[in-house]
Amino acid sequence: MRRYVEEKLSEGDTEEVKSILFDDSYLTLLLIPFIDQLQGKAWGLREAATVLAKLSERGVKSRRSIGDIYLEVLRGELTIQSPFVRELLQLQRYLILCLHISI
Repeated sequence: MRRYVEEKLSEGDTEEVKSILFDDSYLTLLLIPFIDQLQGKAWGLREAATVLAKLSERGVKSRRSIGDIYLEVLRGELTIQSPFVRELLQLQRYLILCLHISI
């Protein structure tokens, strides 16, 4: 929502910003799509964090709980370059190799 307001200000749309600040019913109408979008992203994040937590139980050095993973993502600390994610990717490659060998 902050980005939306900042974008409106940068566009010079001060009437929109005033409506958001002073008209609760208008703000409520605007919030509905934001909430829907947030719920969808939160669901996807939860699913991804669950997968990472389950994978971390299977042989990586730095195990993480789902709560730790979730917080690291929200803080921007868990990226594709993170050591934890690199370990998981190595584990994935190893598991794929094992599957090909056993077939």
